[in-house]
Amino acid sequence: MRDDIESNGLWFLPDSEDDKISGKISYSQEQGIYLELLGSFDEIEQMFSESTNYIILGILQNGKKITLLNNSITSRTLNFPGIPTVKYISTYMFVGAHYFKKEEILFDEISIEFHNLSEWVSINGINEVKYKNEEFRLHYTLPSEINFNVKDYNAKFKFSSNIKNDNFKTFCLHQKVEFSLKKEKTTQIFDFLRDSLVFQGLITFGSFENCYPTAIKLKNENIFETYGDNKIYKEVELYYKSKGTKSIKQKHSFKFLFNYEDLKDNFQKTVSNWYRYNSEIEPIIYLFLNSFYAHDRIFTEGKFLEIIHALETFHRRTYENKVMKESDYNEKKRIILESVPREHKEWLQAKLHFGNEPSLHERLVELLSEISEFKIIEEIITDSEQFIRDVKNSRNYYTHYDKSLEKKFVKGSSLYYLTIKLRIILIIHLLLLLELEKGKIEIILQKLKDHHYNFLFHK
Repeated sequence: MRDDIESNGLWFLPDSEDDKISGKISYSQEQGIYLELLGSFDEIEQMFSESTNYIILGILQNGKKITLLNNSITSRTLNFPGIPTVKYISTYMFVGAHYFKKEEILFDEISIEFHNLSEWVSINGINEVKYKNEEFRLHYTLPSEINFNVKDYNAKFKFSSNIKNDNFKTFCLHQKVEFSLKKEKTTQIFDFLRDSLVFQGLITFGSFENCYPTAIKLKNENIFETYGDNKIYKEVELYYKSKGTKSIKQKHSFKFLFNYEDLKDNFQKTVSNWYRYNSEIEPIIYLFLNSFYAHDRIFTEGKFLEIIHALETFHRRTYENKVMKESDYNEKKRIILESVPREHKEWLQAKLHFGNEPSLHERLVELLSEISEFKIIEEIITDSEQFIRDVKNSRNYYTHYDKSLEKKFVKGSSLYYLTIKLRIILIIHLLLLLELEKGKIEIILQKLKDHHYNFLFHK
């Protein structure tokens, strides 16, 4: 997925292997996968009817087999005289194999290179460098795999390296790290993708930057070639449009919020917690991570509402969400409903449906009290009551645009700073869910102050 692709080839449908059509495939990480056919799979009379082809197969001019999955027509042209053209957009492209049915697309291992993963893991095999007089010595040993478990997968960081030299003028040693998930039995590709994207979220959180796959390789242990006594398993490459903006810059390790070194003492526990809470508070994690992938970097009131929504939902999912015992509340509600005329009961019952939930004010008080021990909180929130009022009034104004709040809501740069403070509150709570030690969290928060939100502390 790192490199763009553009190639001519022959294309056909699974049930029409003898009817091949010339066409060009193009791929880029930002634009996705497009196939332009010089001709049509449909008869001319059917060209402009609604038509989709779940699977399209192809053979590139270099001989590689292609399977395109989930294909939709974006445009058609028909010239008289002339040759019709049809353009498709595809969701997935498998390079290296033909799959005639969806049920055939099964794998038992996925290996992914993520942008910044090598820097995030921050382990290299150079263990000795000596330079004396005119002699230079370098000793390199390929690092050992790092094994851990993810749900029902065997997961690992796999290291590999290659050496290039240019007639002894230049010498280049390149090491890379892949994240791998492996299962005992073959599994649908979408299960692999779903669970690998959860890990991508952890790397995004840790690197504090858009993280995306740069290469994806798939294996099925039942598909291999034999050379003597050796089995060479066939690798299939996967391509799809990646969320977020592609970056060619590698991040310096000191700019990570946290990396593998920070987590390695309890890495298995941390990863397990991340996967566990991803399933329990998925909407919150999605809202939090979405800002790293957003193309629009301009701050708007919507980003403030987004972080408020994330914090409210986080509190609802992880804290006691009742003001009083359910039985006591139901009794109070029964008494109140019995005391009003019948024509008002339905309206009042709807109003009382969420009446036993904490208010935004109460949620913020509890969220702040749980993290008050961290130094950064007293530095960014000097008056908690005023802070909560600003948040509450601004949320209500930007949600309802109530004129009575026009002198109470926060706007402009003040709203931006308010949003960042709320974001820090959520970050601390997410770090606590990972069960990191308080001292480790303090170190991480110091990085947040020094490299990410330093403008908040030097206004």
